[in-house]
Amino acid sequence: MALRLDVVDDASIDSAVKAVLESYGRIDVLVNNAGYAIRGAIEELDLDSVTRMFDVNVNGIVRMVRAIVPLMRAQGSGRIVNIGSIGGKLASPANGSYTATKYAVEALSDAMRWELAPFGIKVILIEPGEIKSSFAETALRGSSSVLGRQDSPYGRLYARLTKVTASQRLHEKDPEVVANVVLSALCAQRPRARYQVGVPLATRLAIALPDMGKDALMRRLFGIAPSATTSKAEQANPRLRTHSG
Repeated sequence: MALRLDVVDDASIDSAVKAVLESYGRIDVLVNNAGYAIRGAIEELDLDSVTRMFDVNVNGIVRMVRAIVPLMRAQGSGRIVNIGSIGGKLASPANGSYTATKYAVEALSDAMRWELAPFGIKVILIEPGEIKSSFAETALRGSSSVLGRQDSPYGRLYARLTKVTASQRLHEKDPEVVANVVLSALCAQRPRARYQVGVPLATRLAIALPDMGKDALMRRLFGIAPSATTSKAEQANPRLRTHSG
């Protein structure tokens, strides 16, 4: 049975839940997969667009949990799978707002795992890497008003972002690999808190780098050159100066 469900519409959620209960009498599994991305430097993002994205990617999970958890608690069992992203472990320039939502999903998943354990409800987080879909293409197209600005001081960064995204898509995994991990987590007697899937070794190593290493990596990957000038405030106050090495 396929149903239309909008995670930012309480009436839509209630209608879908009611239809499932009428057909099956219970709900044992909730997979929170709704989400999308907008790209752009933080300074240039439209705040309303960021708010809408958080409403889907983060608040959508909260709405679904509010609708489903009381049913699972009454049953004394259930499993919730949150589809996060490896972006919830590693932010990148011109992608900060989206990765912020996925960092939030990490926190929600941890909190819920502890909160719901006494009621027999298990919470599992899936952290996919690059997966073959229209996700990245849709994100770039939906962010064209920002990424295509001719007068943007981030023009070089945006051009590099397009190249990096194209390169990453060459290594995308089929979506079935994620579906298989979700199924394994649902069937496991003792599922892990987190499952990474489709994440290259290089990305795993990057996540483990200290801040200095991450800075060097992002500078190289996105062609970011640190400013050679020192601000007047830094000249006047040596304590404000920063050093890299």
